[in-house]
Amino acid sequence: PPRSSRARCSPPRLSPPRPPTGSIARDHLVRRLVADDAPPIMIVQGPAGYGKSTLMLQAKAEYDKRALCAGWLSLHESDNDVARLFRTFQLLLDHLPVSANSSEMPQIHRGAAPAHLADLFLGQLLSSNRDVILFIDEFQTLKSAGSLDFFSDFFLRLPNRIRVVVSSRKVPDIGLARLMIMEKAGLIRPTD
Repeated sequence: PPRSSRARCSPPRLSPPRPPTGSIARDHLVRRLVADDAPPIMIVQGPAGYGKSTLMLQAKAEYDKRALCAGWLSLHESDNDVARLFRTFQLLLDHLPVSANSSEMPQIHRGAAPAHLADLFLGQLLSSNRDVILFIDEFQTLKSAGSLDFFSDFFLRLPNRIRVVVSSRKVPDIGLARLMIMEKAGLIRPTD
């Protein structure tokens, strides 16, 4: 159940899109996304209409079959405002079926360090004893340094029991090379 009154109804951005009719099953890519030895961060990169969200829906369905805790967030241009991104991300966490102890949304002050924000969210996710998978769609909409810095710090600190699958039309500016060298991230491109 939701932990607070603000989380009673699910905003559309927290619900996955409907799968398109006649979509092609990409079993080999789904297996890469859900493999036990997959890196905790998987980036699905490709142009508009290439099936990134559909692939993520197929992976989410696989996680749902395993009864794992999964959440979905479709990013929007408005998430370039870090305070708004923080509120949206908090709503995502509030909708996860985990027993995190966050009945009050933490206060954020303009100019708060992205690392501090990342630690707040990771603390909430880690307070549960369940593995969590977050699907973040439309990542290319983020252009502000503050929002990208938040995700860079969030991904850098991400423990292995929390997984994130990101879709983006371009390779996101989140320190991906460093994450890949650290074996924390993998990349699926249109040629895969």
